[in-house]
Amino acid sequence: MHRPAAAAEHTWALILAALVPEKATPILVRGRAYGESRIVCGVHWLSDVVAGRLTGTAVFAALMDGEITVTSPPGQGSTFTLHATFDAPRIESVRVAA
Repeated sequence: MHRPAAAAEHTWALILAALVPEKATPILVRGRAYGESRIVCGVHWLSDVVAGRLTGTAVFAALMDGEITVTSPPGQGSTFTLHATFDAPRIESVRVAA
């Protein structure tokens, strides 16, 4: 069985983007480029990378208590949408004895 290589990389890109939202765009762009490089290098097929992205997104959705929906009008392709709630990071005060 061929493991979709992009699954782990895409999951980590989503997790890092959620942890550092101000850098989400470059993190996700790099994650996508990494997956696409697997195709260019001849290591995986496009279908492997797409399956990996979907698997990674499904794992992320489960971690975030979210869901993935799909719309697929005949002849128009498919659109997958991730629905998840992102809370603002909580910063707790910590007292340190000097």
